[in-house]
Amino acid sequence: MGAPLNRAAALALLSALCVACGREPVVQTTDIRAERAAEARRRAAAAWEQRGDEGRAREAAEGYALAIENGDEGAYVPAVRAHFFLADCHLRFRREARAEFLRELERSGELAREAVQIEPDGAAVYWLAEARWMWSRAQGPATFLMVEDELHVLAREARAQNVAYDGHGSDRMLGALLARTPGFAGGDIVAAERFFTAARTGSPDDPRNELRMAAEYAVATGDGDLFVELLDEVVALPANTPERICAHRKAEQLRAKIPKFFPRIEPGAH
Repeated sequence: MGAPLNRAAALALLSALCVACGREPVVQTTDIRAERAAEARRRAAAAWEQRGDEGRAREAAEGYALAIENGDEGAYVPAVRAHFFLADCHLRFRREARAEFLRELERSGELAREAVQIEPDGAAVYWLAEARWMWSRAQGPATFLMVEDELHVLAREARAQNVAYDGHGSDRMLGALLARTPGFAGGDIVAAERFFTAARTGSPDDPRNELRMAAEYAVATGDGDLFVELLDEVVALPANTPERICAHRKAEQLRAKIPKFFPRIEPGAH
């Protein structure tokens, strides 16, 4: 037998064995994942620019999700927003896609909750509230009542962190929540109007503020004239972005419900 290996030689031999048995490529694997994440995010961002097309919106959502799978924590909020847009501005307009619509909203909420756990900034909290709001509204009044307390907390937290984010979205959310929640459960129609006014004043070119005020506040107060006025403001804006095209389609959906919401408005008066 030869002389025993000294410590340095033993470490060198161990290192060589690790290379041989395939453990050294950990660094290389990390690099590969980072490259995959960067490529997925690049492709997702390119697809997002064309999100007015349903297929491209879907590619954006899937691409950002792939980036997350490969370790890109910065892709969470874009992924949440992409899944939400796919549901809210594409799938909602196709009755046969209702199941997928709900799944995409659920996925958006799941990703937002993961994002909040990683870094609870205003954007992640806001999108969690928005996804939960839309999902609960689609499920019906009973589901909404089950999550309304959570929504109030999330919306106020998002507002405290960045009130202007997403077209004063937290004010828009609080206005809707306070208008829809029954008075005995904490609803406040006066406060709802105040939040909607703040959203419209702060982001006058974002038609989502008028849309949600029409759907929630005008309906809750039975104000048909305001309902029609708000929808007219939406369609008066040029449909020059994917979000505005979506808003125009939502406005037409709401306009079709006038006989249901406001039966006293004469046909053709709107």
